Amino acid sequence: MIIITGPGRSGTSIIAQLYQELGFDPGGTWDPKVNAGLESPDIVAVNDAIQKELGIETLLRTSAGLRYRFPKVYSFGNIIKPLLSQGIRKRVRPMLVNTSKDVQLVRWGKLADVAKKYKIVLHDISDSHIVVKDPRFCWTLMVWAAVGVQIEKVLVCVRSLDSMVQSRSSAGHLTTRSMSKAKNSLIYGMGLCIVALHTYNIEYNIVQFPSFLRQPRKLYAAMTFPTPIKYAQFLHVFNRVVDLNEVHEK
Repeated sequence: MIIITGPGRSGTSIIAQLYQELGFDPGGTWDPKVNAGLESPDIVAVNDAIQKELGIETLLRTSAGLRYRFPKVYSFGNIIKPLLSQGIRKRVRPMLVNTSKDVQLVRWGKLADVAKKYKIVLHDISDSHIVVKDPRFCWTLMVWAAVGVQIEKVLVCVRSLDSMVQSRSSAGHLTTRSMSKAKNSLIYGMGLCIVALHTYNIEYNIVQFPSFLRQPRKLYAAMTFPTPIKYAQFLHVFNRVVDLNEVHEK
């Protein structure tokens, strides 16, 4: 299994698109409203479950299954929500999210039990996927590795911290107004990911967004493919998928 991950809003969806167009579908659907997606529902569901079992609160959402909701604490939300356009909801939503939640760290004492509980499920899921994409792997990769799932490669997408947080906020992918808490969550996730990669000796490459959009040959070298892909074929797909006019960051 080839895993695409990263803190989110860091180019993971573009990488997933490239794999999909090359014939290695990671699953899931594309959400044009947030320009992201391709997260297989079974991957999302089990990673969500693992995070909850380990007591992890990331303060983050991903595009998979994302729906707009006012927090329940605001009783007037159900009244005014139908009156607001999608654009206004997007601008208002960050002002209404809960600011009291904190990043919850891994309950390491539960790791062995969680790994044992999900071992069969993770092996079954991995057997049905060649390529998968989910930012949640930053927090859950250690469990997948601990149960012995065969991971051929992990491609970790990174981006400047401020850009990731701002992009998540704009897309409605934060459950906190605190940019400081959001940054700490992303940093913690990256740390867990790197620790898991080295603890379990997993092959990986780190690619930086948006630089890799201007360096197709380097990206090609960093990616691993389930079956051989020639560079000319990759470049043809790359040029079709990547639109530098949509990149608003140097």
